[in-house]
Amino acid sequence: MINFSEKRDYTRMNVFCEIECKSKKEKKSYQSWSVSLSGSGMSFLSEHQFSVGEDVKVTIPAKNTKGKTITFVVKVVRSAVRENNFFESSATLNKMKDNDFVALSYRVNG
Repeated sequence: MINFSEKRDYTRMNVFCEIECKSKKEKKSYQSWSVSLSGSGMSFLSEHQFSVGEDVKVTIPAKNTKGKTITFVVKVVRSAVRENNFFESSATLNKMKDNDFVALSYRVNG
């Protein structure tokens, strides 16, 4: 059922998959997990706390050798401590190549 009280421009979908997050300020990448995804942003869990306002490069690895790795940049708008020393971050989508947007849409929807 559609939630008409949702005030976002895009529907948010629960998409739990392994991702890699890398701060644009650091060289280290952190294994993370996508929680939800929409056309304008995402939320994810990580053992590393990213700062509000920080740009983070997100990579969704291909599931097989023929698949395409998808990479895009998000800006963290919220970060909160969760149980077991994990942090949940919410972020807005900043930059994505057109072909990565099509591949991401296909992977999420199809």
